[in-house]
Amino acid sequence: MRPLTLAAQAAELGLQHRRAADFVGLIRALAGSTLRGVPPATLAERAGDHNVAQILKAAAPSANLTDLPDVAAMASAFVGTMRGSSALDAVLAGGAIRVPWQSRVGLLTFAGGGVPGQGKAKPVGRVQVLPDDMEESKAVALAVLSEQLLTAADYPASSVQAELAGALANAQDVPFVAHLTSGIVATPSTGDIETDVYTALGSITRGSASRLVWLGGPSVHDQWSAMPADATPRALGNLTRCDAVTTDSLLLVDAGQVAISDGGVMPDTARHASIELDDDPAGAADSPPAAAQLVSLWQTNSVAVRLERALRYRRLRSTAVISGVNWLATGSPA
Repeated sequence: MRPLTLAAQAAELGLQHRRAADFVGLIRALAGSTLRGVPPATLAERAGDHNVAQILKAAAPSANLTDLPDVAAMASAFVGTMRGSSALDAVLAGGAIRVPWQSRVGLLTFAGGGVPGQGKAKPVGRVQVLPDDMEESKAVALAVLSEQLLTAADYPASSVQAELAGALANAQDVPFVAHLTSGIVATPSTGDIETDVYTALGSITRGSASRLVWLGGPSVHDQWSAMPADATPRALGNLTRCDAVTTDSLLLVDAGQVAISDGGVMPDTARHASIELDDDPAGAADSPPAAAQLVSLWQTNSVAVRLERALRYRRLRSTAVISGVNWLATGSPA
């Protein structure tokens, strides 16, 4: 496949941005319909989301929207906007092994080959497969929107997109980063960025097919970004800021040795429900009801929007972790 020209790349990027915006437009139309009882296609048309309105009008009444190819493309584009702020999506975009959803076994690697001598047996490469023990996770982003917010013509869809994407990214990254670093003993930082980078590079097994992805907590990201353009670490690539990573920690992941199965993003809305507005809700289906402060959506003229993303993943090789990073305090180049 030939690489895309700059014009083609710009066109593709613009298409993805439009699809991501359409996905947010779809969510707002569904939420508005739930709140006001107006068909979502009508609300999308009024809001100027003509592509969304056309898709909603063409869909069968009993159709599951997430099964429609156009909606799936929108959801994929929305997820793509998180690759600069999500560890999971940075690794996924960086070359992770994509395992089909609900697949029990996926191909990992195969190796072998050679030049057999006359009359000698031909070598057979050893094939490794992924057993059905990938870790399962469900990321949920829940937002409560008021009627005034949904109907405000001057409220930008990009704000809704940023809030939902940020919440979903954090929800999926907390267990994903914990999985990447499980059983890994962190190496204390030397205080010198080049030494730490080469220590990280030497801590993982790499090959010609390796796809290295750098992840950092907020403090590490700021220090990395402060490096001159010709500094060695910056020459190694970009570093993705991830709030789920400890603020002073640096992670190096070989994306080619991480298997990820993505079940996609499913939007949903609710109007007649009571919500516990808490980052750590006390309610649970398998325990007696606990005392909690609930807010009625109906009484507050609000609607709840929920995004769920089902995921399965497995780290196949070690991740390098450098802890206690404070490069700027020790005179590293800045």
